[in-house]
Amino acid sequence: MGVKEKIYIKLLDEGIDTWRPTFGEKIEKNIYKILPTKDYNPNEEEWEFIPGTIVKCECQKRDLGRGERIDVLVAVKKVE
Repeated sequence: MGVKEKIYIKLLDEGIDTWRPTFGEKIEKNIYKILPTKDYNPNEEEWEFIPGTIVKCECQKRDLGRGERIDVLVAVKKVE
């Protein structure tokens, strides 16, 4: 199993910019397989990319509700 790193997935239909932290299993540089959170429920949250999807991630500055912008890994594109 590859190295796990915290990545952020955009939540859809939230009305504001909302990001869900989860873990991704690193496949290669900037490429991760999304892992579900323990309480993942697709009926409660619509993730832009669902668990099991292979995605490209980028380091981006995000305000995660702490009043400051920090660098985090963000899933930006599905890898075919």
